[in-house]
Amino acid sequence: MKRLAGVISAIAFGLLVAWFFGYVTSRINWPRPKGPVHGCYEIDHCYVPWWVIAAFFSWFFGPAIVYGGVAFVGFSRKWSVARWIGTFSALFILTGCLYFAWYGFNILR
Repeated sequence: MKRLAGVISAIAFGLLVAWFFGYVTSRINWPRPKGPVHGCYEIDHCYVPWWVIAAFFSWFFGPAIVYGGVAFVGFSRKWSVARWIGTFSALFILTGCLYFAWYGFNILR
């Protein structure tokens, strides 16, 4: 039961981290991408291919799944507190890099 509670907590933490970085990167006044944008990728206004919707959901729920998987492995192997802190700090930084890299890629395009 302790493992299940830990995994659910890690998934909730992953969702909060994804929301946090999504919120932070959406509030920064990024320069607009160079060149025209082709196509319509607004989910509520246009037809969007299935892979765009899958990428959208994996973008937000992917970090939570990774956090939950890491917590499951950590509880299985009985990690020390230092190992937990180090692993989740690295995951936090990698999640931030994922969100910031996407905006950086769009600026350089």
